[in-house]
Amino acid sequence: MSVRLIDSWKFSWSAVIVVVLGFMLTAAGIMAEPFGIAVHIPDDTRLDLAVDLGVDWIRIDFIWALAEPEQDVFDWARYDLLVAEAEERELRIFATIAGTPAWATSGAEGPGVPDIQADWWDICYRSAARYRGRVEAWGMWNEPNLDHFWEGTLHQYRVRILQIGADAVHAADTQALVAGPELAHINSADWDHWLRSCVAGASEKLDVVTHHVYPSGVGAGDVTRKLEDGGPYPWDPPSVKEILQDTGWFGRPFWLTESGVETDAAGEYAQAVFYEDLISEWFPAGDAVKWIDNLFFYQLIDNPAFPDITFGIVGPAPDRLPKLAFEFYQDLIQETPVEDARVLSWTSDPVLTPGQWNQVVIRVVNEGTTTWRQDDGLSVSVVGLPADWDVEGGLAAQAGDVAPGSLEGISLNLRPPPAGWDYQNRRDDIMVRMARGDGRGLGSPLRASVVSGWRSLPEIVLQPLTAVVDSGAEAVFRVVADGAGDLEYSWFHNGSEIRDDTGFSGIDTSVLTVHEADAADTGDYRCRVTSSAGWVLSRYAELVLTGGDRGGPREGGGRTPDRWGPTPSFESFFAEAAKR
Repeated sequence: MSVRLIDSWKFSWSAVIVVVLGFMLTAAGIMAEPFGIAVHIPDDTRLDLAVDLGVDWIRIDFIWALAEPEQDVFDWARYDLLVAEAEERELRIFATIAGTPAWATSGAEGPGVPDIQADWWDICYRSAARYRGRVEAWGMWNEPNLDHFWEGTLHQYRVRILQIGADAVHAADTQALVAGPELAHINSADWDHWLRSCVAGASEKLDVVTHHVYPSGVGAGDVTRKLEDGGPYPWDPPSVKEILQDTGWFGRPFWLTESGVETDAAGEYAQAVFYEDLISEWFPAGDAVKWIDNLFFYQLIDNPAFPDITFGIVGPAPDRLPKLAFEFYQDLIQETPVEDARVLSWTSDPVLTPGQWNQVVIRVVNEGTTTWRQDDGLSVSVVGLPADWDVEGGLAAQAGDVAPGSLEGISLNLRPPPAGWDYQNRRDDIMVRMARGDGRGLGSPLRASVVSGWRSLPEIVLQPLTAVVDSGAEAVFRVVADGAGDLEYSWFHNGSEIRDDTGFSGIDTSVLTVHEADAADTGDYRCRVTSSAGWVLSRYAELVLTGGDRGGPREGGGRTPDRWGPTPSFESFFAEAAKR
């Protein structure tokens, strides 16, 4: 059997009573969430250096061609080990997925446009599903406005990479953040047109807008100028802030995911001062907080294979000696006061009653280094609610101060507009985030959905179970659901609705059978149950072949050809990011 990704369908956010982001608080102390570093595909020594540095986030290169070197042949060993070792060190992962395999493109390996959109969906879905709850954010390609990273057009990137990849990630892991477009801030690469088009055309797909800005010289002030003010002349490109305001994104999550200077060009002291000045400008003490939510510097360590690239704050192997910027960044992370938050869960009735107040409880954690107090005016912000809904409450710290690392339950009341008894249930996708007293967003968001109306949604009383079968055998998935009226069933494999019953039976019933299962059939299965009141989704269930690995590999994939590093061609592919 072959993969049948017939008609991709975006999963909306679940209508279950509780939407929860998997999260573990440790007693080891609270790190300042906004700070990160690019580590590429790190070995354990690099991960230890990241821990010593004190960053909470690492940005890794998740290269498609390494994870799927042949179609439907997967080699996860490299990333399984990386994710596990990052988890052990309590490092949060932002993975930029890119790099087309030769088999998937008529263009060049790496920057070539995927020939079949379903192949890109498949790798995005399988990757996000495999590391569900473990990789928190997925970036959609690296600097696609540069030819050596992306051979296609802006339209091809926005539609075939950004939008399709975002839908696939969200279908696989409803709480993963999708970030993009990861553009290089280079005037000759038309960055402003790309950013405006991507944000305006894909805002409903994105959770975080990401951008790369380097100084024209060695000063942090030039980065701030490009972000805040643009150029001094009317013909200069706009600032990033202006584009975010024009597209309606300003105030929503924005990460600066690359910036830095080279020691060969600036010297160690100037590099260190750049780190100090950029953090001081964007994370000042007091009320002058600006609008960068997360800051990732490029990069942790220099690679001896590329001696002309010296953005690292640690020298190359074998010595790997920290530079002065490492010490500066380490001290700044420890000393910089940070106001930060993460929304963990949204709890409400499955269907909210029109014309009445409905209580919602939002659980948040103070991830910053400052204490929340009642007078601060921190509150829950909900983006995406219809304009005719009423909202009240949502203030934080009403029962007392909220110390760093503490959890708080915040009550919010929602009132949909009155509706007649013939009103059809309505579903709206929303983003929930904390906000400061002046309305500026704060910290990591949570996606959820709200349903309003008079009719009860169907209820799944028996969830599908994982099936472990021999290759060539049958696999059966079953749901039992209850609801008013006739119920309709649709089954999804790796996020795409199964519309062709070749190799299947029961695709529109409560029992799905996969005949003669092979590696292409592995992965997630999920059922959508629909009534006249709306729909609900079952939990994920997996199909695993006996003695195999979920989602592959079929042949030879258990090997680890190079325990950590990418092949030289792909290392150079990503190293090009430093050549500006």
